[in-house]
Amino acid sequence: MPSNRKPWPLKWVMVPTLGFIVLYTVLTLVYRRPEPAYRPYEEAKTRATTGRLLDAGFQRIALSSSRPAVLPRNVAPPSIATTTGPGGVPASLQSVLIDQPTLIAVIDRQHRAGGAVPHRGGGPESRQ
Repeated sequence: MPSNRKPWPLKWVMVPTLGFIVLYTVLTLVYRRPEPAYRPYEEAKTRATTGRLLDAGFQRIALSSSRPAVLPRNVAPPSIATTTGPGGVPASLQSVLIDQPTLIAVIDRQHRAGGAVPHRGGGPESRQ
């Protein structure tokens, strides 16, 4: 090999590199799917957990997760009395769930924000 051979100028290395980056970016932005990517591991784990729960005797129920933002005036605020109760995952679920959630061991007290009082409804004018 001749010892006087010179390396390629850097511009001939950068031109294809930048061309590839620009082309890849354009193709990705034009043809990207709008929905989230498919995650086979998470789907398989969710299906397995659901199947195990249904096989153990649990059933699906539909619940509404909405609450009124303001309590009506004729409804008493929820009671704040609490009692000590067991925390953690019940034994019937421990053997069924694939991933155990991290829960506290004991529920023994309730905290409210400093000086917080239950809101009885009404707008800003009723708080004067």
